[in-house]
Amino acid sequence: MNRKQLFILQELFAKNPKAFKMLSGHFSDFVRRDLASQTERPPWRFLHWTTPELSVEDVLRYFEKIASQVDLSRSSLTIEQMLHIAVMTLTLESALGFPRPRPVMLDPHFVGMTFLTMPKERDAVGAYEEQVLEADTELTLTPMVLRKDLVPYIDALERIELLLSGKKFHFYSEFRIKVIKQRSAIELNLQGAADVVEAVKEDIIPWRRKNAQKIADLKARELEAEVEKKKAEAAVSRAASAKDEAEAERIMAEAAKAREECARIKLENEKLRFELDSSKFELAQQIASKMNPDSSEREKILFAIKLLPHLGTVAMSTLEFTVPEERLLVDGDDIKNE
Repeated sequence: MNRKQLFILQELFAKNPKAFKMLSGHFSDFVRRDLASQTERPPWRFLHWTTPELSVEDVLRYFEKIASQVDLSRSSLTIEQMLHIAVMTLTLESALGFPRPRPVMLDPHFVGMTFLTMPKERDAVGAYEEQVLEADTELTLTPMVLRKDLVPYIDALERIELLLSGKKFHFYSEFRIKVIKQRSAIELNLQGAADVVEAVKEDIIPWRRKNAQKIADLKARELEAEVEKKKAEAAVSRAASAKDEAEAERIMAEAAKAREECARIKLENEKLRFELDSSKFELAQQIASKMNPDSSEREKILFAIKLLPHLGTVAMSTLEFTVPEERLLVDGDDIKNE
């Protein structure tokens, strides 16, 4: 579930009057297609199946009732999956001709709690031995993203896992990629990655959150420096084709100013990069101390130096992976981790 869906569900639960309009604007077409698909179903032997007289608004209003009673932003399902279940529920109700009052199985609160207790896919298939990372990102999983962002990230994870588990060579590695997939988030299902995923959860994610503003500032200022560099290069090209010497001098002055600004930004970036590098080394030492508490300070520093380049890849990646919570169980109306 992406940020847009979470926001819509939170607004529905908060009973924001504008929330239904957002839901309708984003998901009416999906519901329309889903309703149309019901007419293609074969007759059921125990039902006199007829096409129910359901409208898109019927489904969306039913879903609005569900989402206003239960905070569906805590569900592992997407809005599309929940809407599909709502369509099937209303279709079945219409086909069976349930009397009023509506049975408990169709009650909005009951259906909402069912959405919350739905197991995640990896739990449903019994994949408890796998370690899972998720990145909620606007990026689409294209070959370019796979090559540029994901492969370096996974390679760094394996190298950190080898170091943390005490294995010296790649052919001893039990690190396996079980699944790479994308619905809204990009999900990595790994095996033999328990130590590194624990480090991501306990150390790298908190470090990244603490330094998020510095990382964002550095990326923005690197782009700014690149813009000033391009401006200087463009000015030099324009000066070469200037009509007269005075115009050429004016343009070259612009180029010099752009180069000075570029140099100034790069100097500030180096200071910011040094702060981040120092902080990353402290992070590496922190992980080294956890993994080797009885080692000498010298051994911990050497271990941290080995960790550092791979740690930097993971910590500074464009893809901000997190470790998802375990599946949710219901105890009355309270939600808790298994």
